Amino acid sequence: MTPPAIDSRRAVLVLAVVTLLFALPMFTADGFGSGDGWRDNDWLNTRLFDALAADTILERGEFPLRSHLVGGGFPTLAHPSDGSWSPTLPVILLFGPVLGTKVLLLLFLFLGGLGVFLCARDVVELEPPASLVAGLFMVLSGWAPGMVLVGFWNQIFSLLAPLIIWGMLKGGPRRRLLSGFLLAMVLQQGGHAFPALCVVLALVTLAVAATESRTPWRALGGLLLTTVPLAVAQVGGLPLVAALALAGPAVLLSSAELRATLLPRLVSLTAVLGTALALGAGRLAGLLYLSRLGGRYGHSLSRHDALWFPVGRAVSALPADVGQRGTETFRG
Repeated sequence: MTPPAIDSRRAVLVLAVVTLLFALPMFTADGFGSGDGWRDNDWLNTRLFDALAADTILERGEFPLRSHLVGGGFPTLAHPSDGSWSPTLPVILLFGPVLGTKVLLLLFLFLGGLGVFLCARDVVELEPPASLVAGLFMVLSGWAPGMVLVGFWNQIFSLLAPLIIWGMLKGGPRRRLLSGFLLAMVLQQGGHAFPALCVVLALVTLAVAATESRTPWRALGGLLLTTVPLAVAQVGGLPLVAALALAGPAVLLSSAELRATLLPRLVSLTAVLGTALALGAGRLAGLLYLSRLGGRYGHSLSRHDALWFPVGRAVSALPADVGQRGTETFRG
């Protein structure tokens, strides 16, 4: 007797079950501290913001307009890691700061695998069984647990990238709105994941347009000239960077066939970015307000090998006298 064929619905069900089984040990542990104080510090500090928002709403009966226990009080919209206005907060209110965080980790891991499955099925055009294998590789690769152990909460939002790309490349306005909504979630609490993901979306747009073009060499040249500035920016030379950044689109737009291929992709990218920026207007306003405070945060970005561009001076972040509540909330 031959086993039933795996269609897309069965594939998604299998993906959900495997994700739940893979994450099950996380729910059997008390708290989510690894025991390494050096690694736990940033992780627990980041999750503190949701705990403060929940305390403000549930214990004080106030709307979380200000984070009253951090830095003497500042607008919650003014911190790039504060999720007080993020769609993830209701999960924290419902399950608490510890269990709610674990539920969100499970959800994001599933969405990451689902996004890879959909991209494999609809963008690469694989059959559902092969697409399921791709999604399972994403879930079982250990990337998410690795980020939890040695990274930051913000990096978890990168798991939304495949689903955002799928919605941008395939489907109509509804899927683009969905991608824009997910990208707005990254803006709300994803830190540097937001500008990095915007760069990735732009490069994916150019790459897909190049593969659809009948002039692949011209498309490849334009794509390289557009991406080279990302590498050149690491060693300086802003005039050269500016020239290359203009040369890439010029080459891409020099062909009528390429313009016809690229235009609908750019419209889709603009719709996704426009939706995210519109939904995240409050966060953008808060960040602009914060940049005018004049405060400096001692752990500002200093890496020069990252995806975001351009690399310049460290931006203003929190005032220097930032305080924090103890981390016992997250110890179970």
